[in-house]
Amino acid sequence: MACKPLARRASPRLTRFLLLTLTAVLAFSSNASAKFKVLYSLADGEWTGSSLSMDSNGDLYGTTPYGGPDGDGTVFRLSRDGVFTALYSFKGQPDDGAFPHAGVIVDSAGNLYGTTESGGIGRTGGGIVFRISSTGREKVLDYFDEANGLGGAPAADLIRDASGDFYGTSRGQADLSDDHGTVFRLDRKGRNMQVLYAFTGEKDGASPRGGLVLDNAGNLYGTTSTGGQFKYGTLFKLSPDGKKKKLHEFNGGDGMSPNGVTADSFGNLYGTTNLGGSANCFFGCGTVFKVAPDGTFAVLYRFQGHAAGDGADPQAEPVVDDSGTLWGTTAAGGAGDNGTIYEITPDGVETVVHSFGNRNGISPGGRLLRDKSGALYGTASFGGDFGQGTIFEFKP
Repeated sequence: MACKPLARRASPRLTRFLLLTLTAVLAFSSNASAKFKVLYSLADGEWTGSSLSMDSNGDLYGTTPYGGPDGDGTVFRLSRDGVFTALYSFKGQPDDGAFPHAGVIVDSAGNLYGTTESGGIGRTGGGIVFRISSTGREKVLDYFDEANGLGGAPAADLIRDASGDFYGTSRGQADLSDDHGTVFRLDRKGRNMQVLYAFTGEKDGASPRGGLVLDNAGNLYGTTSTGGQFKYGTLFKLSPDGKKKKLHEFNGGDGMSPNGVTADSFGNLYGTTNLGGSANCFFGCGTVFKVAPDGTFAVLYRFQGHAAGDGADPQAEPVVDDSGTLWGTTAAGGAGDNGTIYEITPDGVETVVHSFGNRNGISPGGRLLRDKSGALYGTASFGGDFGQGTIFEFKP
């Protein structure tokens, strides 16, 4: 007969230690899961990678580049109570736009403004600027076309100044040899579009796919994804009279293919590069950079790549909180190589605060939205319940 081993009774000190450890683990797990929440899983061609905007009621707005009855994309609203509504479905040429990749901005009356990368009444179908009312009625405000000299393929969010005028960038149409992208402006009614600056090619900079920042003096700051001395992109300043100045030319070690910039209240600029930096990735894993008001450029962080778990391939500029801490996403890296939400302190210490995967989303794309309470909102391009992406909330 086999002998049954005697059960060994744990000491009171060990029992207390194990209970405290288990409690701490459960509390950590509870807090970690409570910080991240999927607000909506997209389906039926609703895939999105756009940034989000929020109205005064807390409803979220964004775009899908595809989906809708004609497959030309939509503008959607996600209400505070989780109701998803396609406010408008684009119809494409010849009378409407198609494939919106940028997000929308919302005014105090609930009107939404944005761009599409394609479509419009122009011969080359370079996209449109649109307004959608709170009831879902669309109006084409202007269109991009080679014939009117406005270039084409806008891919970044619009911004507005204190008087209500709109500013944006177009990255240029690849099939047009003389279209290397523009910086443009529309008046506060969304009319009279004019090119403030047209990029001329590799030495000058080309294909600005990121958004702009406007300072109190009316200067615009942005990036081109290619061009410059090393052909890896530039950071530029555009004065109100249309004079452009290169602030930095990316050389690979400090990044390649920048995504755009954001600013803090002290005039510092922050941005990310899609590639470059660490050699742990084939073309580099991407960087986070800072430019001081005096023009001093510094790399705050170099992503180490897929195996390192810290993130790789950021697709948008970060947002900055009141303490100077940066928050952003990477499309890859993290625990499952499906993307991350990261935090970077002012002195460059990076922490992955969330790793994406499967049901909570894969490959987050657009710039994060930060509300007054500090909560962050964003989109993931894939994953979720139906594999077509998620809209999520993260509370630091």
